[in-house]
Amino acid sequence: MKYATSLLREVIQKRRVIWDLAKADFKKRFVGSYFGIVWMFVQPIVTVLIYWLIFGPIGFKSAPPVPNASYIEWLIPGIAPWFFFSEALNCGTGCLQEYNYLVKKVVFNIRILPVVKVLSAVFVHCFFVVIILVIYTFMGYPPDWYALQLIYYSFCTFMLILGLTYLTSSVAVFFRDLMQMINIALQVGVWATPIMWSFSDLGLTGIVTAILKLNPVFYIVQGYRDSLIDKVGFWEHPALTLYFWVFTIVVFFLGTKLFKKLQVHFADVSFDVKRGETVGIIGTNGSGKSTILKIITGVLNPTAGEVTVDGRISALLELGAGFNPEYSGVENVYLNGTMMGFTKEEIDGRLQDILDFADIGDFVYQPVKSYSSGMFVRLAFAVAINIDPEILIVDEALSVGDVFFQAKCYRKFEAQSL
Repeated sequence: MKYATSLLREVIQKRRVIWDLAKADFKKRFVGSYFGIVWMFVQPIVTVLIYWLIFGPIGFKSAPPVPNASYIEWLIPGIAPWFFFSEALNCGTGCLQEYNYLVKKVVFNIRILPVVKVLSAVFVHCFFVVIILVIYTFMGYPPDWYALQLIYYSFCTFMLILGLTYLTSSVAVFFRDLMQMINIALQVGVWATPIMWSFSDLGLTGIVTAILKLNPVFYIVQGYRDSLIDKVGFWEHPALTLYFWVFTIVVFFLGTKLFKKLQVHFADVSFDVKRGETVGIIGTNGSGKSTILKIITGVLNPTAGEVTVDGRISALLELGAGFNPEYSGVENVYLNGTMMGFTKEEIDGRLQDILDFADIGDFVYQPVKSYSSGMFVRLAFAVAINIDPEILIVDEALSVGDVFFQAKCYRKFEAQSL
């Protein structure tokens, strides 16, 4: 309960960072494609067109389950939330693997990553909903105030997916087969949910109907149809509404609890570092030098005790830590600055100092995956040292730099300590 509450507070506090990362995640899907973001508009339009051709006047001409509406008009409001649900759950389950460079190598609170992935899926869903409203308007069913319930039911879908994502993403780190199991479950779920069929079509009644309605996605699918076709308010289904939210809240708390429990931990250790001190950690390979630095920066949590940090931390834990290999050097500067809580204007003010210190020329406009190890460390250190950190943590990354750059870094250390 305490963890889930603190998570909600953090989401509110870091809403700008989450929003920026969600937009970046959405745009990343279309990196390298010729038409780019245009595919976002093509996908829902083509989906609607395919179902219209198959089940409309040209295709099977399926009988509508409700009067005064064609089958395609009945089908589309059911298929839209399912696409949102399946896409967000699939992407969210693998979020920790996809963002492993944030999970393992940078100071970043990883518990907001599922929120970022689910929010990224919201963008396509919103456009899909707009397409549906346009189609209904052209067919003579303009949206009325009941259509405002789509906001409520979209929020219901968001919260259900978020709880499931916390559950599945934490397990998927240790059990990779979960992704395949979820894909199979979604294939079964699309037919187990009355999306393309109705209870009346199959003659289902009694206990079978009651069991199928326990599927929380049924509440959402039916809600979309109630909003656009049947004109029924969600308050007219009090039992289903209560069941859905109890189920969703339980899943959310279980998911966040498991997410917290399965994070990597470290054994207890105790030492103090005072303001102005410089401390080096020496040990053999595997002794835990990098691990203790990750604990100090918040990347990992200790199994016992606590770490108290007072001041802004900048960390260079590994070569390329926190860098997206597909982004250019400049784009990665802004990405790192955003994760550190800086606004675009603040990053703009520091950008020239960072580029001057890195001194890698026009390579800053090339994808960092093409960088040499020396260029990597130059840019990474330039970012870390030029955000005015109160606490600077550097692992062995500087060992790959040339002797002149190392000397330059040491002079910067001395200047910062004055």
